[in-house]
Amino acid sequence: NIHTAFAPRLIDQAWEKDLLSVRQALLSHGSKWWRFLSSEFRSAKGQLQSLAKTELPKSVPEMLAMVDAVLSYQQHLKIFEQHQGLGQALLGAQWQGSQSDWPVLQRITEWVMVLHDDLGRGTLPSGIVDFLAGHADAAGLGAMADEVQAGTVLLQDALNSVRGTLALDATFAPEDLQNKPLPELLLQLQTWQSSLSDLYQVATFNDLAGRLRHASLGDFADWAASCEQAEQITGLFDLTWYSGLIQGVYASEPLLQRFDRIQHEHQIQRFRTLDLASMQHAQTQLAAKVWERKPSLSQPGEMAVLRTEINKKRKHLPIRQLMTQAGRAIQQIKPVFMMSPMSIANFLPPGKMSFDVVIFDEASQVKAVDAFGAILRGKQLVVVGDNRQMPPTDFFGRDMDVEDEESSTADIESILSLCMVAGCPERYLRWHYRSRHETLIAVSNAEFYDSKLVIFPSAGTNVLASGIHLTHLPHTVYDRGRTRTNKEEAKAVAQAVMAHAQSQPHMTLGVAAFSVAQRDLISVEVEMLRRKTPEAEDFFSRHPNEPFFVKNLENIQGDERDAIFISVGYGRNESGRVAKEFGPLNKDGGHRRLNVLITRAKMVMRVFCNFKGDELELDATAKHGVRALKNFLKFAETRELEVVQETGRSVDSPFEAEVLSALKSLGYNVEPQVGTAGYFIDMAVRHPQLPGRYLLAIECDGAAYHSSRSARDRDRLRQGVLEGLGWTFHRIWSTDWFRNRQQEIQRVVAAIEAAQLAADQEQPVQTSMPAAVAHVIARDDSDLPAAPSFAVPYLKAQLSPVSNFQMHQVSAEALSQMIEKVVSVEGPVHVAEVTRRLMEAFGIVRAGARITASVQAAVSEGKRRRSVDVRGDFLYVAGNFDFVVRDRSTFSSSERNIEWVAPEEIDAALL
Repeated sequence: NIHTAFAPRLIDQAWEKDLLSVRQALLSHGSKWWRFLSSEFRSAKGQLQSLAKTELPKSVPEMLAMVDAVLSYQQHLKIFEQHQGLGQALLGAQWQGSQSDWPVLQRITEWVMVLHDDLGRGTLPSGIVDFLAGHADAAGLGAMADEVQAGTVLLQDALNSVRGTLALDATFAPEDLQNKPLPELLLQLQTWQSSLSDLYQVATFNDLAGRLRHASLGDFADWAASCEQAEQITGLFDLTWYSGLIQGVYASEPLLQRFDRIQHEHQIQRFRTLDLASMQHAQTQLAAKVWERKPSLSQPGEMAVLRTEINKKRKHLPIRQLMTQAGRAIQQIKPVFMMSPMSIANFLPPGKMSFDVVIFDEASQVKAVDAFGAILRGKQLVVVGDNRQMPPTDFFGRDMDVEDEESSTADIESILSLCMVAGCPERYLRWHYRSRHETLIAVSNAEFYDSKLVIFPSAGTNVLASGIHLTHLPHTVYDRGRTRTNKEEAKAVAQAVMAHAQSQPHMTLGVAAFSVAQRDLISVEVEMLRRKTPEAEDFFSRHPNEPFFVKNLENIQGDERDAIFISVGYGRNESGRVAKEFGPLNKDGGHRRLNVLITRAKMVMRVFCNFKGDELELDATAKHGVRALKNFLKFAETRELEVVQETGRSVDSPFEAEVLSALKSLGYNVEPQVGTAGYFIDMAVRHPQLPGRYLLAIECDGAAYHSSRSARDRDRLRQGVLEGLGWTFHRIWSTDWFRNRQQEIQRVVAAIEAAQLAADQEQPVQTSMPAAVAHVIARDDSDLPAAPSFAVPYLKAQLSPVSNFQMHQVSAEALSQMIEKVVSVEGPVHVAEVTRRLMEAFGIVRAGARITASVQAAVSEGKRRRSVDVRGDFLYVAGNFDFVVRDRSTFSSSERNIEWVAPEEIDAALL
């Protein structure tokens, strides 16, 4: 093509010339304006002109195109000459060098390529055999074909022999070997030949495969034959077998076929609602029956006695005589009496009153002889107590040696023990839900209850529920010889109390000491700090139902608080050794006192001690209480007791294992069997940023679910307790999991994401402990109606704190001025409310005779100065006769007293 294009412009000799130097000269100087001055350019142009048939073009690029054409022609000609032999070999007579018929060669080349593709696919084009037969070079192909045919027959016979020798069954077709490419067939036969020693295992496998196919497990046998990971075969067989069983159960059980998660969960929720409603209905019905049985106020007889006593101002009948004369009417009005055994003996004459049921609470502290009087007044007996807590106090009867040897109850310490000896029906109350953190009950569960308590794990959502802590005070000393106290430890406890009052006033608090002396010292230290810290005084009056206390372990039973501070007091003395004297703990039954002490806290327990558990040496004669104290202190320091949240236990069922594996494969941190004792959540999902907190509790309907004794325990009570501890629940039903696994995974992932979103956006946690199961009839301070539109909020006066004087030391005139400030804000106000405001200003907790006298003197002074008006027990703003109704619904129950509301305000409310 190049030669044809430029042949009219170049002579024949030009195609053989070496024009590389000419091209370099044109390329170097052709773009310069002064090229006509260059001898090299003129020489190259003259040489090119000698090879041209016509005048050279004026443009240098056109001259370069002529030179490049010659050079390109020479390069292609060189390649063409190198492949002359190949063309001759491939195309034969059709190859004529440069004089060949190129269109014919093109068609031949295309036909050969199509022939190659057809042969690769195993097909022969039509006419190829005739072409080869007529070709002079194909004369020897017949002999070769005969040789190949003979070899093919021999190979087929050999393969049939192999097939018969190996007893290959019908599933192994002969063409499986005959159709293999020869290299693959050679490798297959060599592999068989080198593995002849495995024929026994192959025969055994074939036998097992035949039995599997006979049992309709042919698919499994085929998979096992090709499996390259033998360790998976057993698991796959289990999966196949149990899947078949499940499918069979589904096919035979209509209930499983019709199971619907939404409907089932709706039934559970409906049951919870109805169960609560039935309990509330029973309570309301009982209250209605009591109301219906109440006697009319105008009835004669016993009601006349009551009317007389109600209208008396003084000289009322003694309670015992009143019960004798009007006991039945009183019992109809108030059918439930809450009394101590001593009060029953004092106030209820024998034979005059009887009860359907007598219930003893804290029965371990009630002597049998004291309980008989109450038992004889009832028809049924219910005794509730804990024989691992404190026995009855026997201080006055300790030295009495008189004992009736004939009495079978002489050594029975309480009515609880007597009922156990008598063989009364028992019910062990195992559920423990007072403690909001499991470490608060862990030691007692292990030491005193044989780990039988069902302890519900904490979800970690309440940051205030931090459990047990040890405050080690090695610098303090127990003064064993003189005061038998630890003064520095008492100061540390008092400082911790004040810090709590200022930083966490919403949490109730109690302090317990091992000895009376230590208790009294702590009380003094707290009182001194309260005088110096008036801003914390609000804490000591804001919990009327669970007020702050300081007690010793002998009288703390029955109390509970959000936080408990424990002062051991005993311990390392002046000599540097830890004395093995711990007061009541060294006596028989001391472990029961310790059990009471360490189970009072709901959320936090701090133990103050000047030694650690490992520093307490014990011998073989040490009492159980001292041994338990050592373990308690060690646990408070290290928490090294086998009661941690993660049990290390595996899942209870393959169903739970599948759920756990699916969640872990999605990247979630899931812990199985979360709990401490008695009850374990199937699995819990950890918060990704807060490893100590759980986002979601996942329950499967496995062994734990089906082992519950009742639907109430399974579907309402247990879940209610756990939700009170901060858990969020998600349930996976096995029926839905086997039916649609992917959908259930999507549901649980959505639940986890929703729980994490709620955790990241949550409000401050509730600090007060919600009741685990609370069903009460609304009265007093519960379910109060909204304040009426005509009422205004009641405003309390805020007096400035007074810390440099005692209240009884202040003059009547100064107190009168403070009273005037209270009346100006709260008038008309009862004198009791005025006294409360003054006590709050002076940091006084209890009003004695001197306080009352000081208030009365100040009121008289204000009345004399006419700064306030006094009418009965109420103080009024002087000259004010405009009375409004004030809303007191936000007050505590102890402050909502109708007797403290002025008559004029009541009149305004009625109008």
